[in-house]
Amino acid sequence: MRRRFLRGLTLSVVLAAPAPLLGQAGPALAGPRFDIRFPVSGSSTPVDGRLLLVLSNDTSAEPRFQIGDIGETQLIFGIDVEGWAAGKAKSIDTKVFGYPIDRLSGVPAGRYRVQALLN
Repeated sequence: MRRRFLRGLTLSVVLAAPAPLLGQAGPALAGPRFDIRFPVSGSSTPVDGRLLLVLSNDTSAEPRFQIGDIGETQLIFGIDVEGWAAGKAKSIDTKVFGYPIDRLSGVPAGRYRVQALLN
């Protein structure tokens, strides 16, 4: 199996349903959803891999460097992607499993730094 890590790929992340995650009152929503895209400049051909969304309430380092299975860790959610084309959104929502919290709907209200990675 050949792995390809896209270095320097800028992923655009949009929180599509902010009310539950930010603890604001609003209309009933299915829960938070992050829509993630990358530009054609990142890859002119469709890509395969694991798309990760990291949420961190710690500003001491990049969110991706704060994930671990021992001690304190930040939140991570992920999906497999196949044939993901530039400009097309992939969504991470309440159906996607995470660690150490199982679902986005379980994320406590607060301020978070968000980072999306494709490996």
